[in-house]
Amino acid sequence: MNRFEKKFKIATGIDFHQFYKEQHPKLIWFLNKWTKDTEVSEDIASDAFMQCLNNVDKYNSEKSQIHTWLFKIAHNMTIKNWKDSQKLQTVSMDKEVGNKATLDLFLHYNDSKKELNRHEINRRKAEMVKKTIYALPEKQHKYKTVLILREIDAMSYDEIADYLNLNLSTVKSQIKKGREIIKKNVSHSLEMIEQIGIDDIENPNK
Repeated sequence: MNRFEKKFKIATGIDFHQFYKEQHPKLIWFLNKWTKDTEVSEDIASDAFMQCLNNVDKYNSEKSQIHTWLFKIAHNMTIKNWKDSQKLQTVSMDKEVGNKATLDLFLHYNDSKKELNRHEINRRKAEMVKKTIYALPEKQHKYKTVLILREIDAMSYDEIADYLNLNLSTVKSQIKKGREIIKKNVSHSLEMIEQIGIDDIENPNK
């Protein structure tokens, strides 16, 4: 055990190698949702663990848990990587979206179109909402971040506040504003999907 690992265990009460073993797969999963590139995620994760280890004297256990601090370091690195490259990819929209928070919040419909496949309509709506969240521009990044954590990752308000080191009222305010932005951006398209059906949305000239 080197001096950094000793400092880490004193500061956190956790063995660094055990911490790495437990948190590494979780961190890669989280980063892949942003980068869509495992190699990039691995590089960021490696740097984040090293920064967490080498700068553990800056860790404040009263403000957050050690794994939350690690994820925040990685998140900040991801944002920097995005700003530097301007090529950060979003999560693939090919997989079915099944997050209840997003469905409950955004998907309102009537039952007049019973001939359409309700599951497929809801799935397409959820995909559109999710894609719109990930497509928010850099100037709206704070809203993008809290919406991903809340609506896609289903984190609680308290967990988001702890993760981003923000007070609870700020988190609630940003989520409320972010939802308003998303609703404004997608409401017309969601109504069209509901009213005229998926086939007509995808083939408007048929």
